[in-house]
Parts: sequence; C-alpha cells; structure tokens
Amino acid sequence: AIFWHVPRSAGTTMKHVITTCLGKNIATEVGETDGHHLDERLEVIQKPHGMFLNVDTTTVQGIKRAQKLGLVPSKMASVIFTPYIHE
Repeated sequence: AIFWHVPRSAGTTMKHVITTCLGKNIATEVGETDGHHLDERLEVIQKPHGMFLNVDTTTVQGIKRAQKLGLVPSKMASVIFTPYIHE
C-alpha cells in the first residue's frame, strides 16, 4: 500500500501505529539511517520503534534507489510512505 504523506497530516502517527502497534514493515526515511543507504540489496532493518526497509521513499533520489533494489516487486513493505506519489 502507498501512504501519501502530506506534511502535518498525522503521517508520523500512522508510521508509529503501523510499525509499533501492527508490527508491519514499512518504507520511509528511517531505513537509510546508520549507513544503510550504502546497502546493495533490499533488507529489513530492526529499529527500537519498528521494522523498516533500507530505503528512503521520502526523496526522489531515494525512490529511484528503491526502484533499483526492487522494493515494490519484493512485497517486503506493507506500506510505502512518500510525499511523491507520481514518481
């Protein structure tokens, strides 16, 4: 599923609910922290507040990287958060 993250519209709350309460993997900016932007394959990263894919779907450059790594066909993310729904 795609979540169109419009600033100041409870998107951060939804990220928290989906990862922490529902235990789902999500793609957002969190996955590329701690040097994971250098990873050469798609992976799930365990963080204290949930499970994240190692891509950043909040930037156009990050979306291109996610596409290259096969994010959508992998079906590893339950929800992809992005403000760029047309990219």
